[in-house]
Amino acid sequence: MIPKLGNDLFDFNFDLLTFKAYFSNDDIEIEEHVYKHCELLTDFLNYDTSCFDLPMKELRLLRDEKQAKTFRAVEQKLWEMIFELPLFRDMKYRINWLKMNNHDDAFANMDTYEKIYADLKTLEQYRWFMRRMFEKSKWKVDTNKFCELMERNDMYVFTRSVSLGADKDIDPVNVKIQYELLERDGKPLLYEKAYFCRLVDFFYLDLFKGIMHNYCPKPCKLCGKFFLQENGLAFEYCEKTAPNEATKTCRDIGAVQGFKNKIKNNPVWEIHQRAYKKYHARKRKGKMTEAEFSEWVLMAEKLRDEWLRAYQWNNNVDLEKYRELINSK
Repeated sequence: MIPKLGNDLFDFNFDLLTFKAYFSNDDIEIEEHVYKHCELLTDFLNYDTSCFDLPMKELRLLRDEKQAKTFRAVEQKLWEMIFELPLFRDMKYRINWLKMNNHDDAFANMDTYEKIYADLKTLEQYRWFMRRMFEKSKWKVDTNKFCELMERNDMYVFTRSVSLGADKDIDPVNVKIQYELLERDGKPLLYEKAYFCRLVDFFYLDLFKGIMHNYCPKPCKLCGKFFLQENGLAFEYCEKTAPNEATKTCRDIGAVQGFKNKIKNNPVWEIHQRAYKKYHARKRKGKMTEAEFSEWVLMAEKLRDEWLRAYQWNNNVDLEKYRELINSK
């Protein structure tokens, strides 16, 4: 475990948005909390930032009208919202910084709120970007493949240190990076230590460092929410409870739908499934033993895979021959 960061907590002059993160090949550590690459960005992408619209509008109006008492009441509600955000919910002690900072001036933290609000608004660009990347792809997260897709879709501009905000020519990313050798689990590891003073800078670095390590936020094809696609995996659906379902997840339903589509769109699979149902019914009625059924399943799967390969190369293969073979037992 990386040494405690408690000694650094008061080096930020009570700046809510300033923090540092340690990046390794495996994960990210921020103030003793460990996250996977792109885990925080994925959580931010699923956060409904529109809930900040009304309180920010109210705070601006109250500040302009110098209504300090009412401003503080709305501000209290905003604090609760901020510290329910990803990352900040693990830094709840920082609410004391906000309280100290506006002790004498009720409107002292308004600039901080404006920065948070502006950075949260850029998430819509990230959502669009990720949906575009996965729109017609089922690939595993692979750095080289991702680069090919960005180049093909003329989206390479997103790598140019831009905010993904309204003005693509502005370069707001302001990150100081150092390298540090630290001990973890009894072994020395090299970490990249980055200092942040805006959320937008962290979003940018988290996304592209994640992609370099084959992690990426991915939109679920059923509910539309983002889930973390991890190294070596290629899921199309998330593991959250599916819409209008009590217990089934999107992945549960997606697997069934995918299987049905596989059968519907491929006659080899369709013949296999019909044969499976027939032989399974025989086993259930006692006309086949468990051992005989298991033997047939192994034979049928091997036969199915052979004919799937044959059908892939030639759609005119003799499917009646396949049907005869799989039903021959």
